[in-house]
Amino acid sequence: MLSCDECRIAKKKCDRNTPCSRCAEKKLSCQYTAKKYKHEVVPKRLKLELRLKRLEESLLNFIEDEHGVKVELPKFEQSVLPKYGFSSSNKESVSPLGSSSGPSSSSSAIPIIRTTINTDPKDQINFNIPLPYLETLLQTYIESVHLFYPFVNIEYVNYLFTTNPHASILLNVLYLVGEVTQNRLNNINPITLFESSYFYQVTRWLIKLKEDTVDLEIVQALFLLGKLELELGYSYLSNRHIIDGVKKLQMMNKDQENQDWKNTWAIACKIDTVTEVSSNMPSLIKLKSQHFLESQSSLYTSDDPSQLLNICIMWAYLMQQLHHLRKQVDAKTINVNDFLESFHDISQYLKSHPFYKIEAVQFLQSFRNHTYFSGYLSNFIIYNLRIINFRQTVRIFMDDNDISEEIKNSPMLELSRPSIVNLCTILCSGDSELQQAIDKYIKLDYSFILAYYTLYVAADDTISAICKKKFDESIEYWPSLTMIQKYQRPCNSRT
Repeated sequence: MLSCDECRIAKKKCDRNTPCSRCAEKKLSCQYTAKKYKHEVVPKRLKLELRLKRLEESLLNFIEDEHGVKVELPKFEQSVLPKYGFSSSNKESVSPLGSSSGPSSSSSAIPIIRTTINTDPKDQINFNIPLPYLETLLQTYIESVHLFYPFVNIEYVNYLFTTNPHASILLNVLYLVGEVTQNRLNNINPITLFESSYFYQVTRWLIKLKEDTVDLEIVQALFLLGKLELELGYSYLSNRHIIDGVKKLQMMNKDQENQDWKNTWAIACKIDTVTEVSSNMPSLIKLKSQHFLESQSSLYTSDDPSQLLNICIMWAYLMQQLHHLRKQVDAKTINVNDFLESFHDISQYLKSHPFYKIEAVQFLQSFRNHTYFSGYLSNFIIYNLRIINFRQTVRIFMDDNDISEEIKNSPMLELSRPSIVNLCTILCSGDSELQQAIDKYIKLDYSFILAYYTLYVAADDTISAICKKKFDESIEYWPSLTMIQKYQRPCNSRT
């Protein structure tokens, strides 16, 4: 029952009697005419669904306007939502990802299909592909790409390979990533064979087949596929899969204490941010300062991938803040006071990052032999790129506005030169072993080619010529970099 009219207007506590004690004491007319609360109590689940629906509509409108493609997202039936039986709470499950169906976990929760697609695996899946070939593709992923993004549970992947090597949606995406990676390493343009790839076709079929399924295996598959499509320039397909992945992951919010869920969420933040920056698509995951602070930690040399994933969350938050500031500066829609506030906030987060003031030589001494060296190296490079981006954004704003001496003399602006030195030390060191690794990494992760592009623009003539050559040799492996250059101009003059 609502408060009476007099108590509601006065914003006083009402005991909801007739008349209430307050109206009786003051001899007021006690009436209850309101139809409902001003702010209805909405269950958390309904709030989430309404928020996702609004977000989904805005993103789909954006995709249609930008790409001329109308995308339809799947509708979730109650029968396949986690609380109706696909929970990860079964402690006896053999699956580290929480499936309660044992050996059949890779194909659990088959929903009612409302489409006319052929649902018979015998007609779609080639069960005759030799296992040694599949194992080679899987090992390519594990030994190369996984070290940059260690969010997939390898123990569970090996279990899937033992029990269901041909029909698992996650395995087929990993085979696809391994196939594309092999093409890159063999100097084959990945786009030429991508659309006709068997693994790409069967992965999309499995995604359609399981479009109503909500579990971590399909979520991870969606993010891996979306990331790969984004890298190869299929932005509208990538957006579709990443939207679906975020939606399903948020539907699983009750599993947030599960380490595999945490790892997946960390990579989702990074992939979502890369999508926003590279395609200028609105971010799906709005990170807050608390996410940065909760992920903040000192550098560890243990083999625990969660430390690397924490840095990924910090990276994503910093990138969102810098990207939004740069867009406002370019569009001239930010005033001096708001800019100064953003400047101080971003400066503080850059200082709080574990890579703050770490020189390249020190970094290499600490991480050269680390299991996830390539992943830490990628994030170290990106951190230094962010400092260079930050200084350039401030310089652009300074050219058009009168800002305080405090900003002009800020030590943060002096970090740009050390960051360029760090990149030169890493990418042009003359260390043959390190250079061999870099030549491989540039085909595995986009951060390295962005660093070469930055040094081509910002370094001295000798280094610039070397980096321009490396950039030109590798650009064909990263079709999406055309858009990344547009929205993430690292520097337009020598720093």
